[in-house]
Amino acid sequence: MRFHLSVELPDDLACLPRLRRTVRESLMLCQVCAEDIDTIELLLGELATNAACHANAGHYLVNMEITDNSVILTVTDNGIGFQRDDVLPPVTLRSGVDGVDRIGGMGLPLVEMLADEVVFTSMKPQGTSVQAVKYINFR
Repeated sequence: MRFHLSVELPDDLACLPRLRRTVRESLMLCQVCAEDIDTIELLLGELATNAACHANAGHYLVNMEITDNSVILTVTDNGIGFQRDDVLPPVTLRSGVDGVDRIGGMGLPLVEMLADEVVFTSMKPQGTSVQAVKYINFR
């Protein structure tokens, strides 16, 4: 089986609930087991939130591919880009998108913990693509 979903979104966090719902419903239709659906929805939420909040791109692209044994999530933006090694450690003080300092940095470590494979690609001269692969079971 192969299923592919591609969505381009503005960097507006208000779009995330609809995206998560669309992905959840697609996974349910493809008979992915409930535990994997929850994990994939969480992975997607973290990746999309990072693109919307940190890329400064105006928009970003989400691709989801369901194969016989995995879900491949790819979130791509044409924003400022980053190298994974340059990201501050989790639970450190950082400036929020609203200019208020807060503790953060737990999203990427969470993605790395929940996904079976994660690849960060910094695209020159700008942009980032993050691909997370989750091996799945079906109902």
